[in-house]
Amino acid sequence: MGGSPANRAVVNHGLTLINRMDAACWRAMATRLGADSVPFNAETLAFQMGPRINARSRLDDPYAALHFMLAENDGVANRQLDVLDQDNQSRKAIEADMAAEARTLAASALSADEPAVVVLLEDGHPGVQGIVASRLVQAYGRPALVLTQAAAPGMLTGSGRSIDGLHLRDALQRTFELAPQALPRFGGHSGAAGVGVPRDQLGAFKAAFLQAVGEQLEGRTLYPRLWTDGELSTAQLSLTTLQEIEMLGPYGREFDPPLFEGRFIVEALRPVGADGAHLMLELSTGPVTCKAIWFRALTPGELPGFNVGDTLHCAYKLNRNRWRGRETLQLMVEHASPI
Repeated sequence: MGGSPANRAVVNHGLTLINRMDAACWRAMATRLGADSVPFNAETLAFQMGPRINARSRLDDPYAALHFMLAENDGVANRQLDVLDQDNQSRKAIEADMAAEARTLAASALSADEPAVVVLLEDGHPGVQGIVASRLVQAYGRPALVLTQAAAPGMLTGSGRSIDGLHLRDALQRTFELAPQALPRFGGHSGAAGVGVPRDQLGAFKAAFLQAVGEQLEGRTLYPRLWTDGELSTAQLSLTTLQEIEMLGPYGREFDPPLFEGRFIVEALRPVGADGAHLMLELSTGPVTCKAIWFRALTPGELPGFNVGDTLHCAYKLNRNRWRGRETLQLMVEHASPI
């Protein structure tokens, strides 16, 4: 979802239609996500429905989601949703494996202080390239391009994600000017792009791409960055503040929801999720204690680098947690580091 008024109007109207529950697919989704998920909002679309609907298309079958959305009755919709759920679990496993391999391969780029990360995942799935590239950008604060084998013999396909201050498609246009034989296909925009690269030209492509990125960034020091909207007072840590923020929505690309920062004491924490990769927290500041969730905070099996009683500097969004019809404020932590 973009930030234009037209896009936001379309999303609002679409949510109104979805929440009528006239279609079997939305009734099945509501049952699957639970009564506390209704009415659906833009966040439900982005984080609950979107990954399920996209998963099979990423892996192999672009029509699976269409069959789900056109299901003629609740029974068919539920069976189709089972397929989408299973594929989403497969997508998560593939993504985790690819991201781990990509981080290992990125070490040489980081040690050489290259202005971008370019990795080839020989056994990677092309449908998950962009997600993995985004993980690398978040981790290392520099543009990332993830390549895998293409269907065409002798070709690689790749997806890239950018950072603030780098127009990725312009960088690829410059790459083409420097080494046209190494980049026969590319397209995209400032933040994301796709490429086709002959395998035997990978070295030439990487050299030209790194030069093009370096020319745009002009020696800028690269590290992970998070831009926030500042701090909230303890009085502003409330559902009332969240309601005021929600009135300006829906949010999306180029109209991001507010991201705040603050210092909190850890009152409780526990890993959650099937693989223990997420952290459920209780965070306090002054007289206020809030529940918080930090998705993908941990590599499965590892422990957090802080304990109960420690103080964390957090970047977070305000979120609404519904449980058995009761609504409470929840913080969605994007990043945290002990002080």
